[in-house]
Amino acid sequence: MSAPEAQPILSSPTEAAIYLGLNTIRSLALSVGIFSQYDQKICKSFSLDALSRHSWTTGLMARRVAQTERQAAKTIEQCFLAGMLHDVGQLVLASELQEEYAAVIARAKTENLPVWRVEEEFFGATHADVGAYLLALWGLPNIIIEAVALHHQPARCAVARFSPAVAVHAADVFAHEFAGTNTEVPPPQLDAAYLTTLGLAGNIGTWRADCREAMEN
Repeated sequence: MSAPEAQPILSSPTEAAIYLGLNTIRSLALSVGIFSQYDQKICKSFSLDALSRHSWTTGLMARRVAQTERQAAKTIEQCFLAGMLHDVGQLVLASELQEEYAAVIARAKTENLPVWRVEEEFFGATHADVGAYLLALWGLPNIIIEAVALHHQPARCAVARFSPAVAVHAADVFAHEFAGTNTEVPPPQLDAAYLTTLGLAGNIGTWRADCREAMEN
């Protein structure tokens, strides 16, 4: 994955916070804190490094989609945070239910099924559900919780409009498409029917181009 865009040299934490914004600082700290708790030895079902990179890429791309849609600054940062945390439920399942989750991954690969659908059969819930529940316990805003819960099924959103759930859904698809990550087999697909309902289907090409540019810079 390409490195984040180059930033000016900052001489103090205060300068950094002012430049990046407190919401971004909080997002980065939360993301790094979560991934640092886990060891590859306890996440044998998939590459922890690949998942971390995929999460970072998804956050960047969700933010870019929101920028392309000219969303408010608050919404843009919510998209960024939701994108970085959208697969946190996989960390929980892979570390707490190691053998069972390895079986989920194996079946998904063998039968070419979406991981989240196999999770639902095994556990009665998906990694999106688990991640959303965890973020709710931590007191994150409902709009971020919804984005994590529904990043595979944005049509289930309570209100039919552009939202972080839509941005993360698209960003997740693009991140897999561009980077070739294998944290989900088969790769997720855009819900084109729902995006058409929202009047956003015509924007997909622009989103994809802008996200590719963000990844390459």
